[in-house]
Amino acid sequence: MIEHSIFEAYRDKYRKSWDKLYFAVDLHGTVLRNTDKMIPYRKAIEVLRKLSSLPEIVLILFTSTRKKELKDFFKLAQKYRITFEYLNKNPECISDNQRDFSKKFYYNVLLDDRAGFNPEKDWEIVNSSIDIIQYMKKCPHMLFCPSIKNEYKMYGKNFICPYTNQSLCIYR
Repeated sequence: MIEHSIFEAYRDKYRKSWDKLYFAVDLHGTVLRNTDKMIPYRKAIEVLRKLSSLPEIVLILFTSTRKKELKDFFKLAQKYRITFEYLNKNPECISDNQRDFSKKFYYNVLLDDRAGFNPEKDWEIVNSSIDIIQYMKKCPHMLFCPSIKNEYKMYGKNFICPYTNQSLCIYR
């Protein structure tokens, strides 16, 4: 489930004091419904814009589309203030003694229809997961929570911490 990947990535980010999280995003069948006409899925543009606005998120376009054919998509992305930092690579994470990124670049979250991402439903799940994370940043128990999505309940605009049973109201 995509929300599990997102929550686990954020939990790792806080536990390991990382500055950034890397989201690899496929184009065909994930962002775009029809690539010839540049027709995006309903929530894709909104959610990608939100992800682009978060300083801790680095978007990587992960596609087999030829660079010359990507011009129209990059115009669309620019129009909606969506920034993909890299195309099919992550030069910020290099190989070392423990990891080899020569054939597979590093990412924390993969949004790809071939990996089970359902664009008709999952863009909304990504959106709500990011909203929950943004508000949970206030909770001192976030790092310990055994299962953030299952333990933190969303009631309207309040999130209930399972440890204190207190509301983490998003209006604070």
